[in-house]
Amino acid sequence: PLSNLSRMIERSINSPPASSCGRLFDAVAATLGICAESQHFEGQAAMQLESLAAPVFQVQSDNAYPFDLPQTQADVEVLHFGSMWQALLEDLAEGTDRSVIAARFHQTICALIEQTAIDLCRKHALAKVVLSGGVFQNRLLLEGVTGRLDAGGLRVLSPGAVPANDGGLSLGQAVIAVAKRLKNWERR
Repeated sequence: PLSNLSRMIERSINSPPASSCGRLFDAVAATLGICAESQHFEGQAAMQLESLAAPVFQVQSDNAYPFDLPQTQADVEVLHFGSMWQALLEDLAEGTDRSVIAARFHQTICALIEQTAIDLCRKHALAKVVLSGGVFQNRLLLEGVTGRLDAGGLRVLSPGAVPANDGGLSLGQAVIAVAKRLKNWERR
């Protein structure tokens, strides 16, 4: 089955591009047999993958899978995970413990976000990074990326009282809508 999966990935068969890190977590979780058939709620696979990785996450801190740096295509940073998948599937075929694979995957995402953020901050002369989005509800990622960026001299901001996921986005949209209404009301 792994050789078939590898061929499918190489040929882009049933491997659509995605703009969500959550889909990558879903794919890795399914590859490790977590929520392979279905999920009962959004984020279930990612949460179970995080739980699997947690006990050995720190031990794997210098053991991220190889990854390719983002490439700019039409002013969009595009990430490619072929080298990560190849190494992950090799680990799986060799019988590497699933918790180690899950931890290495988490470390890979941390390293990729760190490198991308540092590169973009240098390119645009920035010193602050905001970590938001549902993926940063994952404690391993939030703490791992924050630690790496802090060590790199960047100031990291992340949601506190407001959730990092779509709930926070909805609240932000509501605040903007209220601000616009108040501005229009003041003009009367």
